[in-house]
Amino acid sequence: MPGVESIVPIMKPYKLAGKELKQEPTIVEVGDVRIGGNEVVVMAGPCAIENEQIYVETAKKVKAAGAKILRGGASSPVHPLMPSKAWKKTDLK
Repeated sequence: MPGVESIVPIMKPYKLAGKELKQEPTIVEVGDVRIGGNEVVVMAGPCAIENEQIYVETAKKVKAAGAKILRGGASSPVHPLMPSKAWKKTDLK
C-alpha cells in the first residue's frame, strides 16, 4: 500500500496488553497505586453493591486484609440491579 511502511499481523489474543507490539509493561495508575509494575496489586470488593452501609463495612475489611483497591459494581450478571431494590438514581452517582 502506498505510504505504509509495514503491516504487523497480530495473531495472539490480548493485542493491547501483549508484548508483540510494545516490549515495555503497561502501567495503569489508580491514585497512588501502580498496576502492572513489579508489585502484585490486590483489588477486592463485591460484584454488586447492596447499599452504602454494607459497602463501607466491606471497604474496611478489604483494607484490613491488605487490598490496595476497592472495587464494586452497581449490577452484575449474577446480581442484576432489580427495580425492587431500594436504589435510586442518586445512589449510583
